[in-house]
Amino acid sequence: MFKAIKYNSNDINTDFEYLIKNKKNSLFIYNENVEAWKNKSTTEGGGNAIVRPYRADIGIINYNQNFSLGIPTAYFKTKFYSIKNINYIESNETQTLLEIIDISINNIDKFIANNKQHINTIYWSADDDNLIGLSLFKNKFYNQSIALIFQTYITNKLKEIALKYNYQFIL
Repeated sequence: MFKAIKYNSNDINTDFEYLIKNKKNSLFIYNENVEAWKNKSTTEGGGNAIVRPYRADIGIINYNQNFSLGIPTAYFKTKFYSIKNINYIESNETQTLLEIIDISINNIDKFIANNKQHINTIYWSADDDNLIGLSLFKNKFYNQSIALIFQTYITNKLKEIALKYNYQFIL
């Protein structure tokens, strides 16, 4: 099952930190910043990036624990309201944010393909509109319509992966 989690501070079952420690055979897809994603950081982050220490793309996989993989949804250092279009590229970068997102989605796809027998549930963070949440990064986008383009694109890619591997997509 591919399950959307809408965080609610009053419901422990929407807390990625609680879930990753208490659910079995699960993959947690969390919102990542580009810098931590590229550096393969395992330091706990804010929001759902609290599961970053469980990254599955940093070496040997421990099948006795859950896994996490990040999707970069913005640059940590980007100034507020800087991301103005789908082809946004940060200074000193060689890839657009969309290209980086595509690489991370492809990594998730490959990880599931190679480890499906160990994954019963895939959790991802959704907002009230059933799109990938951007709460910590929303102010990086020039306006809400640009943020919506990225949210819709990522959510549709997650749906494609769910279909490809016959996971039920639950909102």
